[in-house]
This record gives sequence, C-alpha cells and structure tokens, in this order.
Amino acid sequence: PFLDFKIYIDCEIDTTLGRRIIRDQNERGYSPALTIQRYQLFVKPAYNKYIYPSRFNATIMVPNYGTNPSGLVVS
Repeated sequence: PFLDFKIYIDCEIDTTLGRRIIRDQNERGYSPALTIQRYQLFVKPAYNKYIYPSRFNATIMVPNYGTNPSGLVVS
C-alpha cells in the first residue's frame, strides 16, 4: 500500500533567517545584507503565499524550535 503523508516542518521565522545568513556566508560568500535583502524580497513573500498555508493541510507537523523534545504531532 502507498503512504500518503503531508509533512510540515514548523520553525520560527527568525531561526530560518539566521540559518540562511550563516549558510549563505559560508557556502556562497554572500554578505549578511545581501542575504537579508533577498530574503525580504523573495523568500518571505513566497513562504507566506505557498509554504505557510500548506501547514493547515499537513498530516504530520514536525516542530523544529530547538527546545521541543516531544518530536512529532500527528493529526
């Protein structure tokens, strides 16, 4: 049988920006200012339009706040 799960990994928006700044500096050589500019212009609007609304259709939500030891929430 096929498994049909919709999984959403929930993370605080500030955390995602911080991770992106570190990654872009280390792996791509981008300045923090450039990363923040691209984030504000492209990433966050796309997240708000496409990614965030999908959380309400998720079968499994994985909290990724760095302080949540419980793991998964299944609805």
